[in-house]
Parts: sequence; C-alpha cells; structure tokens
Amino acid sequence: MQVSDVNKINMISQVNPTQLDYNTSNSDGNTQPGTSRKRQSSEKDDIENKKLKVTEQLQIPLMGESEKFLFSAIQNLATNITVSFNMLNDRMIKMESSIKAKISAKIESALKTKVKEEVGKMKKVIQQDFDRIYDKIDNVQKSYDDLAKNKDNGTKNSTRAANLVIKNLEYDASEKDDNQITVHKVQALFRDGMTIPDVKIKSASRKQGRENHNGIIIVELDDAAQKKTIFSQKRKLKNNAAYKKVYIDNDLSLETRIVQNNMRIIIKEMGKEQDMDRLRLGVWNCRGWSTRRNDNSTFRKLVLEHFNCDILAICESFLREEEQLCVPGYKWIGHNRTNLHRNAVRGSGGVGAFIRSELFNSFDIEIIDKSVEGILWISFNCKYSDLTFSLGICYLPPSVSTRLNDQEKFFENLLHQVYCNQLKGNTIICGVFHARCGFNTDYIEGIDDVIPRSVIDSIENHNGDLFSDFLSDVNFAMLNGRLGVNDYTYISPAGKSVVDYICVPYEQLNRILDFKVL
Repeated sequence: MQVSDVNKINMISQVNPTQLDYNTSNSDGNTQPGTSRKRQSSEKDDIENKKLKVTEQLQIPLMGESEKFLFSAIQNLATNITVSFNMLNDRMIKMESSIKAKISAKIESALKTKVKEEVGKMKKVIQQDFDRIYDKIDNVQKSYDDLAKNKDNGTKNSTRAANLVIKNLEYDASEKDDNQITVHKVQALFRDGMTIPDVKIKSASRKQGRENHNGIIIVELDDAAQKKTIFSQKRKLKNNAAYKKVYIDNDLSLETRIVQNNMRIIIKEMGKEQDMDRLRLGVWNCRGWSTRRNDNSTFRKLVLEHFNCDILAICESFLREEEQLCVPGYKWIGHNRTNLHRNAVRGSGGVGAFIRSELFNSFDIEIIDKSVEGILWISFNCKYSDLTFSLGICYLPPSVSTRLNDQEKFFENLLHQVYCNQLKGNTIICGVFHARCGFNTDYIEGIDDVIPRSVIDSIENHNGDLFSDFLSDVNFAMLNGRLGVNDYTYISPAGKSVVDYICVPYEQLNRILDFKVL
C-alpha cells in the first residue's frame, strides 16, 4: 500500500501546468486571433475534456516508472535467488563430502574388522592343524623311542640282534625243496659280492614272494659282530654286476616297520609344499645325444647330474622317429624331427626335456603342442595347489644352415602358440634361436616398465632382429643380462656369441630367483 501511494504522488507531480492553463482559459469563452468561432462548449463537455486530457498526460509517466521499478525488483530478486542457490549448493557439496568421508571411514573400518576376524580365524585353524601334526609327530617319536629303548634293553636276549634281511637275491626253484641251497646262495653273496669268506650262518629261509618277485631271505648269524662286518662291506654290491640290485637290511619287527613307514609318510606330506617352492630349469644345446651306451651318452649323463636340474631342456637331440633317451632318475619327453634327408646317416634337430621323476608325483605333466617342427610345449599342473605353468622349448637353425627354414614363419607360429598357452598359467620360453640381438631391446622404451639388460654380444643378425620384435610383441623379457651371471652361450675357436635364451613375461621377472650361464 505504501508503494502505491508514492507512485500516485509522482505521477501527479509530472502533469504539465501549461496545458492545464490553456484548457482552462478556453473554458471562459475567449478566443485567440485568427481562429474560427465555434460553438461554446457546455460546462459538462469541458469537464469531460479535462478528464480525458489529464488521463492521457498521466498514463505515459505511470507505465515507465512502474516498469523500471518492477525490473529493478525482479533483478534484485533474481540476484538474491542466485546467491541463495549458490550458498545452498556449496552447503550440499560440503554435506555430501562429509557424508562420503564418514561412510568411507565406516566401510574401511568395517572391512578391516571383518578381514582381521577372518584372518584370525584362518590363523587359528592353521595353528590347530599344525598342533595336530606336532602332536602326531610327538606320539610317533615317543612310540619310536619306546621301541628303540625296548630294543636296546633286550638286545642281548633278542633273537633279531644277529639277523638280517636280503632282498632281490635271485630265486632258484630248487630252494623250495632244499633249504641248504638258500644257505649256499647267501654264502656265495657274502664271499663273491662282499669278499667276506667263512661267514657262519645258523639259518637262512626265503619267504614266499609275490608273482614275478624274488622273496626276501631272513638270515640268522652266529653273532652280531659278523653282522657289523657285513653292513660295513655291503656297499661293494653295487659294483658287482651279479649283485648290484641286491639289498641288505636289518630284520625289524612288524611294529618297528609300521612306525618307520608312518614316519616317512608324515615327513613326506609335510615336505610336499616345501618341495614346490622352487624349481631348477636349464637349457642345453647338446648337439646330439646317442641312444647307445658310449662315451657320448656317458659324458652327457654326467653333465645332467652336474646341472642338478628339475627340468633340463635339450636342443638338437639328433633322435630319429620314436627314439627315446633313458637316464636314471629322469623321464624324457621329446619331439623328434621327422623330415630328414634320405641320405642322412643320423638324425638332426629335435627338442625335448629331461624331467626329474619325483616331479610326476606332484605334477600332472603332458605335451600340449608339438605341431611345429622345432617347438615343443609341455604343461605342468600341480596336484596340491593352483600352480600351473607351460614350458616352450625351441630350436631355430642358423640362417646359414643347409636346411631350408623360414625364420619369419617360425616366429609367427611361436607367437600364435604363446597367445594360446598364456591363458593356462605362467609361461616360460627357452632354447636355441641363433639370434644375436646386440643392443636391440625386447620392450618398448617409455611404455614398458622393464629393467635394461647388460649386453656382452654387441653383434646383431636377422634372427636377432626377429627375436627382439617377437619378445616385444608378446611382452616377454630375456633373463640373459638381467639376473645373476651373464656370459656367452657359445664359444669356439671362431668366436663367441649369445644365441641361447630363457625368457619369461615381464610380470614374472620378480619370480626368478637366480640365473647362470654355465
């Protein structure tokens, strides 16, 4: 109401007084010179004319001021609303951040508490398992100690003190009817196999063996002194062709044998996890391994024993068709070259691996790909854990070889196989590539986070260029020059070079404990 009154005052103050006076003078009937005389307006007409003129004069300033005032008021209102919205938005952002922080802190705290509880439960379960194992070991040890103590106490009176057991001594059918033949065979064993003549034997009896197995012989001697002499000389049996498979042991009671067997089982089970902590892998270009027993095979067996590898990859085995290699303590898995020249006097190329026999107790081992000549893939799947890895063994002939070979096609096939096998766990590639890489990099600088390798062979060749590009494509790195002892892998009077490699994916470099060129 206050605003309306003020507007009225302003509108009235802007009325033109001259115009009002002019109209008022006309109402008295006086005319200006040069004007025509008209009918005198009545008093009523004069009043109406005055009202119309005053209204016309007042409308223009009234609308202009009103619009200005309304525009100013709306503008102020819009500014106030904007400021209010900005303040409200800032407050909402602060509240949102505060809520997020509080929720994150509560979630983190809840997760930590939950994880801590679960880890505590797991630790408790593991500790309980260990306690049970330790209790079993203590019980077994106590039982064994009791048996050993009883044995010591009764040694003088025991009938087993001077007894021994002979295993794998050849069986003669006539022993079934005449026990003296068994006694004579035992005396011959002591005399010829261990150079101990005149052993006094009270009795010797052979137990019935299983089908196709020689039964054990239980021998009772006159005194324990002779038994001690026999045990000190029994190592000579392994050097005697007739008795190298014969074993001599104590005559133990059933209870003692059961305890010893249980102890072996417990120790074996406890050691399974430790056995899988690390594996020793080697690669060797042997340039031919004879299947006959000669100086060639003897030397290579000695090298294999010296390396002491769990897995030894072999390149250029020179085996033909389905030929296999046999080394005690190892099993051979190979991929022989089938395409040979018709006049070849021996095999050529070929790859394979000697795998320690004990690994087959812990791993399921099988060939997964041998479709490409010179490339063999073997998979290892642990029976007791999720450990799985694939081993690729490769042999690429040198470019100057008389045998036609397509290096580009070789690496193309290998690239395809790597992509197929990477989904099956960890992957290792090793072998002879006749690739001199020089200062070529096996990674993309500035992108891949890989430590540079130390270069001792600065010469590059075509195989080296292809090999480096292949490693960059599959994200693999050479171990040569990055870990352990780096050295030339080929040395001859003509020179020396690095052409043999072991390679792993970038992310697996930290799992390699050591690397040596021997």
